[in-house]
Amino acid sequence: ANQGEINITEDCQEITYYYRKNSEMPIQTVPVRVTYDGKPHTFDIKQEDGVQISYSLTENGSYTQTEMPFYTEAGRYKIYFKAEKASFIPTYGEAVLEIEKASTSMQLTAKNDTVKGAGTVELQLCRQGIPEDAGITLEEKGTDHWIATLPNETKTYTFTACYNGNGNYTGSKADCQVRVTADHSQTGGGSGGSSGGISGG
Repeated sequence: ANQGEINITEDCQEITYYYRKNSEMPIQTVPVRVTYDGKPHTFDIKQEDGVQISYSLTENGSYTQTEMPFYTEAGRYKIYFKAEKASFIPTYGEAVLEIEKASTSMQLTAKNDTVKGAGTVELQLCRQGIPEDAGITLEEKGTDHWIATLPNETKTYTFTACYNGNGNYTGSKADCQVRVTADHSQTGGGSGGSSGGISGG
């Protein structure tokens, strides 16, 4: 053999031909990043016709899965794949799926931000993105309305509403202030704390 040419010098000579399999088998993966919405999401792996892909959930694991898994909860997920096609060297790779926590926000307002003497003040919480089962509790007048009883003492009270979030939602916080001016014509006025809270689990 010389520069790709083979010269036959005798009858019935056996010729063995060696070739390298094509190693170019492009597999396109696109990182997926979505916000939690309670719906299932999966990876983005694109392949050409005739390509067989198998998956593993662990690096260097057994590629025994033939379908990509779906995920619903917030988190970062990775899958490993093996792509095979006739006359091609197997291609290995990985893909990433990230489900970010959904954002939340709150606005806490007092119906009256000034009070004269001892009395009560009504608070209203406006929530966005927080699930109904968030567990926010206080003495409640109606949905997201609360009553706080304040003493007859000149003081500014700060009320804070906190939602701690969970695996799928970010936490959020809101506050408002109520200024109380003592009314000396009232009797039985006392002192009280300087803050109130609404907490969420």
